[in-house]
Amino acid sequence: SALDETLRRHDVTLMAERRRRHLIPDLSWGTGCRCCYDPSTDGGEYYALMILREKLAQETKLEQQQQQEQDSDDNEQEQDSDDDSDSDDEFDYLLEDDLPGGDDSNTLLAEMEERRRAELELELLHREAALQHGYGAHRQLHPTRVLKAAGLGSSPTSAIPPPPAVVLHLFDDDSTKSASLDIFLETKLASSHRGTKFLRTSGKSALVLNADLAKHVLPDLKPTNDIPALIAIRDGNVISACP
Repeated sequence: SALDETLRRHDVTLMAERRRRHLIPDLSWGTGCRCCYDPSTDGGEYYALMILREKLAQETKLEQQQQQEQDSDDNEQEQDSDDDSDSDDEFDYLLEDDLPGGDDSNTLLAEMEERRRAELELELLHREAALQHGYGAHRQLHPTRVLKAAGLGSSPTSAIPPPPAVVLHLFDDDSTKSASLDIFLETKLASSHRGTKFLRTSGKSALVLNADLAKHVLPDLKPTNDIPALIAIRDGNVISACP
C-alpha cells in the first residue's frame, strides 16, 4: 500500500542513526545538531539568569514541602471509604486475547497497531530533530554567531534558507528583567511554538562584535542605550524590535 511504501522510505531506525551521527551530546541544555551549535562557544547562562534560577528553585522546593505537609494532614483526616463495589465480571471478556471474528480480525488489528506505532515513531523522530535544531526551545548562543544563526544577513541565493521564525533576546547580563523574560520565553512560549527558534545572547557584545551586520539589519539599536532588546525575525528579516 501507499502507507507501507512511505514507511519503508522513511525507515525510523535508519533516520535515527543518521541523526545520531550529527548530534553534539554535551551542550549545556543537552543535545543539539552540529549544523546549528558550536560546543566550544554556545550554551551556558549569564549571571542574572543563574541567580533567578536559584531563587525559583528554592521557592519551588518550599512550595513542595508545604504541599507534602498539607497532603499528609488531609490523609490523616480522610475517612476510610466503603470497599464494597459492584462486580465487573460482565466486562471480563474485554480482557480476553481473542476478538470476535477469529484469526483474521486479530491479524488485521496487529497490522493496524504496527502501522500506527511506525507513524508515531516517525512523528516523534521529526519532533526530536526539530528540537535538536532549536525549534520550540530557548538557547543561548555566542554573540559572534547569534545574528547569523537567526538568519540575519543571509543571502537570498543561499543553499540553506533562514529559519522561518525567530525570537531573539539581546539580554543585559546583570538585568533581572532580562532573566525574567528568558524564564518566560523558556517555560511558557518556546514549548508551545514548535516552529519558532528562541535565541538569546549578550546584547552589547552581539552589536559590537557584529557591528557591520548590526548596522545593516538593526540600525535603530545602540549597544549603549537599547539593551536589553527583543527582536522578532521572519525569514531572515526583522519585523519588529523592542528595546
